[in-house]
Amino acid sequence: MSRVNTPLSFPSSRFNPVLRVYWPKNQIQHTDSGYLVGWIYSPFDLVIVTVIKDTSRLDEFLKNNQSSFYEVQSLGILGTLNLPSSSYVPKPEDSWLIIRLRTQFSHPQIYRVSDSDLFLNLHVIYYVPPQPKRLQFLSLEPLSLLLLKDSVFDDSSPEFKKNQHLQTLLHKLDLHFPRRPENTWYRSLRNNLVELLNQSFEVHVLMQECPNRSKNLLIESSKRSFLFIFNLFHPIVLFFLIFLRVLNEFILQVINYRLHPVFPNMRDVFVSARQVDLRLQQACFWPVQYMKLWMLRKSKHVVMKDYKEYIRLYNNLWLVANDIIFGITMCSFILDNLPLVVNLLDKVVFKFAIKDVRVMVTWLIDTPAGLKLNNDICKFIVKLSIWIIDVWYTVLLSWRQYIPSFVRIIAFSGFGGASLMIALMSDFLSIMTLHLYILYLAAARLYNWQLRIIYSLLQLFRGKKRNVLRNRIDSYEYDLDQLLLGTILFTVLIFFLPTIYVFYIAFAVTRITVMTCLALYETILAFLNHFPLFVTMLRIKDPYRIPSGLSLEIVNSECSKENTMATLYLFCKSKPMSFGSMFDHYRKLARRLISHYLSKTTLISLLVGCPIPPIPAEQLYNIQYAMLPHSRISAKNLWKLFFESN
Repeated sequence: MSRVNTPLSFPSSRFNPVLRVYWPKNQIQHTDSGYLVGWIYSPFDLVIVTVIKDTSRLDEFLKNNQSSFYEVQSLGILGTLNLPSSSYVPKPEDSWLIIRLRTQFSHPQIYRVSDSDLFLNLHVIYYVPPQPKRLQFLSLEPLSLLLLKDSVFDDSSPEFKKNQHLQTLLHKLDLHFPRRPENTWYRSLRNNLVELLNQSFEVHVLMQECPNRSKNLLIESSKRSFLFIFNLFHPIVLFFLIFLRVLNEFILQVINYRLHPVFPNMRDVFVSARQVDLRLQQACFWPVQYMKLWMLRKSKHVVMKDYKEYIRLYNNLWLVANDIIFGITMCSFILDNLPLVVNLLDKVVFKFAIKDVRVMVTWLIDTPAGLKLNNDICKFIVKLSIWIIDVWYTVLLSWRQYIPSFVRIIAFSGFGGASLMIALMSDFLSIMTLHLYILYLAAARLYNWQLRIIYSLLQLFRGKKRNVLRNRIDSYEYDLDQLLLGTILFTVLIFFLPTIYVFYIAFAVTRITVMTCLALYETILAFLNHFPLFVTMLRIKDPYRIPSGLSLEIVNSECSKENTMATLYLFCKSKPMSFGSMFDHYRKLARRLISHYLSKTTLISLLVGCPIPPIPAEQLYNIQYAMLPHSRISAKNLWKLFFESN
């Protein structure tokens, strides 16, 4: 702390200086009397911590806690509480308060020491000392729930550009409206001051403890028994964790293996492989996080950065635990109703995906909805479509006897979590409807090529030609035979367009139906992977553990009486994080899904026959992957970490 224990001196200013005294609520009682101990953060900020009977207790405490993490060496005597007289003689440069606290519900009254105090504006600010063991703390800024080491947005994403634009505007505003000195230091809270408030409770407890306290024999014996059991099973647990780490690494290498740099790996193709990759990478990072928190617990000093690590770890653990609970529940339901699920799946695959699609294609050959289509083109497309459907039907028919086994595999995958089960269902749907994707892709390509050729022929009639080298359209004089050939081709394509368009619309509807189901699976996966469950529980149980800033509320004001100073009493209150802020990143995920599937780009692609791609996996998983380190810890380094921590 650079400004702790600064001598009390008032600078010359046209404003009356404000002396702020931070008073710990419920930590000092009206029955206490003695010397006030605390920090002098600045000439105008005094932080009261506790009351001691004798000043020698402070000297003894400072001597015994020279290597403490807390700012104990900056503690000093700030005044007296309920003492008629004092043998302690303060130094001239010390700040000295004489305070009376008469009843439990009365406010502390501060008496004048000299006539110079008449020019002081006195503010007594109550604060509730947060308890670090309960992971409570005060913070000027909202607790970041994203907990990212890097930005999750790409440089080309609109969200990244919007954020950069806002940062530029804020920088310009800071330059345009410079802050006055009285509004920067003496009129605002600081992070270092808030850190002192966070340490107040622990310092108070340490000072009230008896240094030679005898320990309970029962507690000592139980600790020795626990240490014996811990040392007995500790190597076994470590070997088991190292074995799991090696197994995880083998599975991750298989999932991310590429036969050729141009070929995709399993993680790029299958949703289930991507989900397994995420869970295994999280499992590789959990021991590192736990060991870090264990070392911090031994040090008995938790700061806000460490608390973010705590939330990151336990939010993931709670999500995985609930994911497994939901998965086991779904597994039990599927196995109890196995015949019903098998019949339903058989009906979906062979009736809706095969029989109904075949009926739809056959219906298009006979003037659908009164439309007169080209018979030759229609017969060709129908025969090609029926051939693709029949080939896939033959493949599925050979797999039909294994459908109960597939259902059991999906059910037992619930032991890996409901997210893994849903990912397998998404992959199963994609594989079972592969023929629909092929039909849609063929119709879309045919329709798109026809539109492009018609557009090129329109440019020919206008006497224009596309300049590929300069990427522009230039004027060009065509010969008569070129114009005649273009007219013939344009006429033929215009007559073919309604037939191609009808088949494209039919297959596009089937593709949109499948993509709607896949988008539903992706939404459920995003919910299971990103829901802030642990943070929500903390917010409901103890709002002080999820701070979102501080607020000052006026409690009372008293005028100057006799030797007491005019005082304004305020309460420094921690603002808990709102539920809207907690679910902000989940809203961003939902916005990404909506903007991808219901965007103008998707609509234009649907109209011109461009294939509609699924949402990139990076947009669904980038938040979770950004919480992981760039490189996984190796089994060797993990072994060293375990033994070095012990």
